Amino acid sequence: GCRLAQHGMIELPNGNMHMALAQNSAVGPHMPFDTPVTPTSTNPTDCHHTHGCPQTGYGISTAITGAYEEQDYKEFGGPSGFQFIMGNTNHEARNFYQAYNMDTCFCNEDCQTQSNWFKVGTMRLSPTRLVSSATAQSNLPAQWTIEFTKQTGIIGIYRSYDDEYTMGLQEEGMLIKIVEDQLELDTAPERSDLKCWKSGYDPQLIQGPSDEGSASFNYAGTSVAPETNRIIFNAGFVARTITVNKAGRIAVCYCGRVDDSGLCIGGGDLSMNWRLLAHISIKGPKLLPQQYWSFSTMVNFRFSYVGYGLSPYDTVRIIDFSGNCEDDNYNPNRAAYPFTFIKVGCPLNCQEVTLTDGDQPGDLTTRVRTSGCSTFDRNNVNCVRNDIEE
Repeated sequence: GCRLAQHGMIELPNGNMHMALAQNSAVGPHMPFDTPVTPTSTNPTDCHHTHGCPQTGYGISTAITGAYEEQDYKEFGGPSGFQFIMGNTNHEARNFYQAYNMDTCFCNEDCQTQSNWFKVGTMRLSPTRLVSSATAQSNLPAQWTIEFTKQTGIIGIYRSYDDEYTMGLQEEGMLIKIVEDQLELDTAPERSDLKCWKSGYDPQLIQGPSDEGSASFNYAGTSVAPETNRIIFNAGFVARTITVNKAGRIAVCYCGRVDDSGLCIGGGDLSMNWRLLAHISIKGPKLLPQQYWSFSTMVNFRFSYVGYGLSPYDTVRIIDFSGNCEDDNYNPNRAAYPFTFIKVGCPLNCQEVTLTDGDQPGDLTTRVRTSGCSTFDRNNVNCVRNDIEE
């Protein structure tokens, strides 16, 4: 609260003051006061917390136009502040569907009397939800949210038009950091935040925002008209994409408090202002430890592999060591028989692997063991079901 020492304005003592939050049924980022500003009250724009002011309620004194004025600051919530309890999981706490407008209510004395409470402002509680693509018209995988290891994509969040001025959702006001997460990590919201601010950037894991500098200048959260309801971490350049080098679970972290240099306030990449945005499972085979297979020549074989997010729609292609999986626009030709001497469909219908424009490009089907299917026949079809009977 505020008081002016010389002009007989309202004085709010240090004790017996209370504040509460109540959900506002109205929609929109700007809510009017329930009570007007009267001649006996100070300017509401001066009544706010200033960093560095004491919590005792006795603030700083300043001289304005020759008059001696004293302004007091009162903090509610103590050193830890307030936290909205939206649920016990990360999804409930961060990725809920719609924003909530919360009225800030104040009481000076006799707070058991309902009429002594009055509204002094509005707080907006906004979700952070990932978007599936950079724009509504994106039709290339590079403009979709990252899904597979070694495949480029984007990271972005949805921001409603009403949240344009919400702290942490402003233009170029958000940084991104992607860290490796483990399934056994405690997934309580406060533990996930701890993981975010204690983990630095990992250039072995990420291509793109792999260090503090590149994240700040090349991958700042930006929206591009006319789709200003999407904040994409590419600093406004469509060609700037993100690649995750390893399959597995990652934690996408963000910092919504950025200084004038574009770095996260309070410690850069190890600032306590980093918060979890979402967990994502990057699909693909497990790379560490590396998987090896060894077979004799002229022998029929098949093999199994492990990974994350595998599905029956996945295929495997064995190529010559001189090739690369990214060759020929991610459709490598060096699986053909002249390079690998591999035949598929054996032993019943052996065929030499052809080039990619042939009848047999060498794509091996993947079957995933599930609770209802334990194994398959030699041609990787005809599921052997798990039927449990009493």
